[in-house]
Amino acid sequence: MSGECEQERIAQAVNSSRMQRRRRNWLSDSIHHTNCGMELFTDDVIGDLLADSLETAKFDGKAWSNPKHGHGASAGQFVKWHTIKDQAASVVQDVRRVREHPLVAKHIPIYGYVYDLHSGSLVEVTDATEAGRPLET
Repeated sequence: MSGECEQERIAQAVNSSRMQRRRRNWLSDSIHHTNCGMELFTDDVIGDLLADSLETAKFDGKAWSNPKHGHGASAGQFVKWHTIKDQAASVVQDVRRVREHPLVAKHIPIYGYVYDLHSGSLVEVTDATEAGRPLET
């Protein structure tokens, strides 16, 4: 979950539970999707590519490369890109981040899902559901 998305999700959870008195808000749930581009590289890979060049990189199905070199910036090596190694683990991490935020009501359940682009199914990540269970009733 990017920093902006995280803040947005937390704001939605707080708003719906505190201001609108809802007991459930889909926007506070974490929904990832299959075939996500964030699974194709690591923070180190994108940082190194950007340090070499700011032009659009190419992916050949196995590795990333810069078609042009020079005029890069090392600042990309210091950014947390929120790349994904394991989709289910990433959903669990997102749900925990929202669940543990001090402004999110403890009685609101937070769920985690992966949307399968091929089947159109929304698959619940059971470990995320457990991590997002209400702490108070």
